[in-house]
Amino acid sequence: MQRQGRTTRRRNGLLPLAALLAMGAVALGAAGGNPARAAHNGSGGTRTTAASTLTVYAAASLKEAFTTIGAQFGRANGASVRFSFGGSDTLATQLIQGAPADVFASANNAQMQRAVAAGVIATAKPPVFVRNRLVVIVPRGNPGHVYSLPDLGRPGLRLVLAAPSVPVGKYARAAFRVMATDAAFGPTFVQRVTANTVSNELDVKAVAAKVVLGEADAGVVYVTDVTPRVAAKVDRVDIPAPFNQVATYPIAVVKGSANAALAAKFVAYVLSPAGQSVLKGSGFITLGDSATSGYAASLAVTGLVSQTLTLGVSDLQRLPRTTVRVTLNTEKGSQGTHTFAGALLNSVVQASIPITNTSFKNDILRDFVTVRGSDGYEASVAMAEILPTFGHEQVILAYQEDGRPLPRADGAVRLIVPGDTLAGRDVSNVVAVTVGTPLGAP
Repeated sequence: MQRQGRTTRRRNGLLPLAALLAMGAVALGAAGGNPARAAHNGSGGTRTTAASTLTVYAAASLKEAFTTIGAQFGRANGASVRFSFGGSDTLATQLIQGAPADVFASANNAQMQRAVAAGVIATAKPPVFVRNRLVVIVPRGNPGHVYSLPDLGRPGLRLVLAAPSVPVGKYARAAFRVMATDAAFGPTFVQRVTANTVSNELDVKAVAAKVVLGEADAGVVYVTDVTPRVAAKVDRVDIPAPFNQVATYPIAVVKGSANAALAAKFVAYVLSPAGQSVLKGSGFITLGDSATSGYAASLAVTGLVSQTLTLGVSDLQRLPRTTVRVTLNTEKGSQGTHTFAGALLNSVVQASIPITNTSFKNDILRDFVTVRGSDGYEASVAMAEILPTFGHEQVILAYQEDGRPLPRADGAVRLIVPGDTLAGRDVSNVVAVTVGTPLGAP
């Protein structure tokens, strides 16, 4: 060793208030720059046919890139793309409550999995299309004198973050918890930063706006939110890789979309070289930059852990062996029943010594483990599912199938979640296990 009750989506009758508000707040992006393609607003505008109009719910951090992608896609397909940008948690809630949309692009896997679990997403395995990282921004001139990351914990500093339920807010708090394990920050760093947090915003754009307006001494946003307009009014304090968090963005067609075929084409366009080029130009980590597609012989354990690990099959074999018999069901039918052997995911997590906040009872129950394959696909498992004193689910990192090493197409290690009805959290070619990114407040 080196060291998430099914909700029925309402399509008839009255929609919940939140859904109606979301519909009214949809930002319009007319493909090809033709305003006449936007939906009729009661003041004489024209309406495109339903078959040529898409409604895309997307994380706020995607606004600039997706606006460009929407225009390009619209011109190429004779379609109008309407966007609703906001916090991924808010968008997922609106979809679950019945707000009509065709595509959902989230800034983390947790909110996408909420939507999948509620039955409003057309696939059990939404593909990851891009990644992002965090950065601290301060008003130009740095009036709060934030010169290094420990300064965020200095008494009296005004810090603005996204709310804990918003992906960027979760990632920021996870980064702070990792920082607190370093002597340069001190064990009370999380408490001091929490005391300095003067505002919890609904999305990342609101965080950036507060800093730009000088209403905060510092804020944590994504690297991609430091657009040229924002960059002219702020300074940056970079977050080094050991403390930074990688934000993962999945995308999928919404179940019951009236324009499912066109929605699928939009998802494919985002994943295509043309879409990836736009995202890369906006500062995102694209698939070509981050994927290590192909056979994976080892995996890395990182995140909110005291010691990072690099594990191969021989290392996993030194941990207690667990065998599970699983029938793998997908949307296309059954893949048969197989016996898998491997190490419990919880055993791997405990070997890395997860970091917990002792000021919160059962703090570790608020965490989850994200497992990523070499193709970029990710799945999340709540710590409450796998801890022996709680769910005690036999979730394993398998290295054998039916008594033999895994097929090469599945890599050296494969995530198996026996309790799932569909194999939506079946991850082949496991390359990374990331512990943490809390679901709640720090």
